[in-house]
Amino acid sequence: MNRINFKFFGFFVTIVALSFFFLQSDVISSSQQIHQKAELKDLYPLVESYKAKADATAFLHHKIDYTMDGTMYFKKPNMFRTELKWSSHGDTSDFIETSDGTYKWDYYETFKVAIREDISAQKNELKKMYGFLPLYTTNDNITYLGKEKFKGELVKKYVVIPSQRLKKIEPKIDVKREFLVGDKDGIVRGVNFYDENGNLTFVEEFTVISTNENFNDELFTVQPGEDVHVQYK
Repeated sequence: MNRINFKFFGFFVTIVALSFFFLQSDVISSSQQIHQKAELKDLYPLVESYKAKADATAFLHHKIDYTMDGTMYFKKPNMFRTELKWSSHGDTSDFIETSDGTYKWDYYETFKVAIREDISAQKNELKKMYGFLPLYTTNDNITYLGKEKFKGELVKKYVVIPSQRLKKIEPKIDVKREFLVGDKDGIVRGVNFYDENGNLTFVEEFTVISTNENFNDELFTVQPGEDVHVQYK
């Protein structure tokens, strides 16, 4: 079986982006971008809940390395769930990442492995969503650049840069992530990952299916079977 990069599985919570931006007269052009400091809360959805179709593609040496597709759910203040199918060169596997605000689960269904992390000690409700939003850490440098059109929809564009400390710890980490956030609902529509040479390494896109649904809280947890190996953090 080809290698599997579990790191990018967890990133999905995310959220999934573009290759081209279509600018119109009411949209700020690249030469007029605002460079305004932003915060984590600016990436927080404005709706109470939503369901979206998720798609992602990872690139290695300018070629497709693997793809993921599935469904994402979100419910305020901090519950989320992503159900994904990973595909690479004929191999496939299923993955679930979910959190009810107390425990976060990474469940590799195909491999019968689940990782449960206790996040109850984290008091900041937004930071409990780390993993849902594909950030480097909860202390990233976030900049608002203005508004653009993405697939005919007005979105706000943010650029996220990792801290110098993280770059020293993980020197091969991508150096920039672009977030496209729906102007009216605050839902992330796309995320682009770039390496130090400016090459696109990972693209995520989300298509909103519904908003403000009354999801049952049980949706945001995992009940692994007896044959599943559970690790606790």
